[in-house]
Order: sequence, then structure tokens, then C-alpha cells
Amino acid sequence: MRLIVRQALLLSFSAAVAAAVVLAAAPAARAFAGLDPCALLTAADAEKIAGGPVRRIPITDLTAHSTCKYEQDAGKPPVKVSLVVSPAKPMGKADIGWDAMKSGIPKDHSEKVAALGDEAYLVHGIDLRGKDLLSNTLFVRKGTAHFVLQAAGYKHEPLDVLESIAKRIAGQL
Repeated sequence: MRLIVRQALLLSFSAAVAAAVVLAAAPAARAFAGLDPCALLTAADAEKIAGGPVRRIPITDLTAHSTCKYEQDAGKPPVKVSLVVSPAKPMGKADIGWDAMKSGIPKDHSEKVAALGDEAYLVHGIDLRGKDLLSNTLFVRKGTAHFVLQAAGYKHEPLDVLESIAKRIAGQL
């Protein structure tokens, strides 16, 4: 029973952190309207991560220009791939969003990722049956910008595909 509760908490962690990033990024994203996260994470990228065709999911919240989401057309449940970007801030400005996000990363289900931006962490989520990865979430900081790249579902490509796309995105910030 403890294991099931712990795994359920891990599943909700990724969603909660992604929501916190969106909310923390909102003022900065509005100030940097030229940022197009779907130019950073293309449908071709999402297809590589998901392992099959995807469609773009329309975003209707206030931070639409800082979020890009795709969903696989088939699968049970389908793979969802998302990118949430918080643009760079002027030098000297505190990055409360990154600090809050970093402090919430669970130490026992995450690992530091070398050679990805200035600082990066990978968080693994596990389904309730404990058989398959439910999500892989990369939290990446590059300078004063940061982003979250997540693949969620029962089938998606190995981590090296997610990491290579994250490296390219970090290089474009």
C-alpha cells in the first residue's frame, strides 16, 4: 500500500511542477512575446520522442506562447510530449521559478544530467503497476532561461532521444 501511495504521489509531482513552471513563467513569458516554444519543439521532434505520429494540442491558457504540447494519435493511453519555457531574464534578476522548481524535484527519483545546459535533472515517473515508465521529465536551466521537456505515456523513445532534443533546445535559448 505504501508503494502505491508513493507512486501516485510521483505521478502527480510531474503535473504539479509543470503547472508551477507555467505559473512562474507567465510574467516573463508575456515580456518575451517573440518566444515560440513550438519552433523549439517541432512536431518532428515530438514524433521522435513518442515513436509515432502526433498532433499539436491547442493551448488556451494565458501562457500559451510559453507552452507547446503534442499528443500521439494512437495508443492507450497516448503519449503526450510537452515543452514549457521560461525565457531569459535580465542579469541580476532572481529566478524564483527555477529555484522553486529545483527544490521540488524528488531526490530519490531523479538524477542530475551532465552536459545539458548549465544545470539539468531527469525525473522518472512510474505507473501504478510498476511495469512501465509513465513519464520522463527533463528540467533544464541555460543561463537565466529554463525549460521543462516531458514525455508521458506507456510507450516512448529511449532517454537519449529526449536528451538530444533537449540539448538542441538549450542551444537555441
